[in-house]
Amino acid sequence: MNNNRFHEYTELLSQYWHKPRKALTIVINALKNNPRSAELWNIRGDIISMLLFNQRTNEILLSSGVKYTRKDVLNCYRKALELNPKYATAYESIGYYHDVITNCLRYAEPAFRKAILYGAGIDSYIGLARVLAQQNRTIDALTILKKYKYPKDSKIITMKSEIINGYWGEI
Repeated sequence: MNNNRFHEYTELLSQYWHKPRKALTIVINALKNNPRSAELWNIRGDIISMLLFNQRTNEILLSSGVKYTRKDVLNCYRKALELNPKYATAYESIGYYHDVITNCLRYAEPAFRKAILYGAGIDSYIGLARVLAQQNRTIDALTILKKYKYPKDSKIITMKSEIINGYWGEI
């Protein structure tokens, strides 16, 4: 997909992000024209995940009759990685999926580590630190936060404080 077209889709999505069902329709239509876009597959997974999480359910039935489940979320992220095996954002999404949705930290940790390996930003460092802290690996969690290129970023400082104060696990 060319950058201009992707920019158009992301602009449109930003207008509807607060309406995830509409945003999902936009992404599905965009994927019809751009089925090899790792970015769009990842966004599709994020939106389905948001719908499932917001409604505290394991499946969503759209008015079109299409049903989405947790498995569909992970399949979207896997499709993104199939199209771009070094796509850091998809690894980050898998990390948060396993941390927040499935609570399977043993799958979240390597996903965040791969995201960081492929150049992910602050959210992957915070996600990995959080996963490590939830496993009572406080020293490892704090070490990861120190490795971020801007260790004085307010998000890093907040996560460090939460870890030290035992919010994510026992010290």
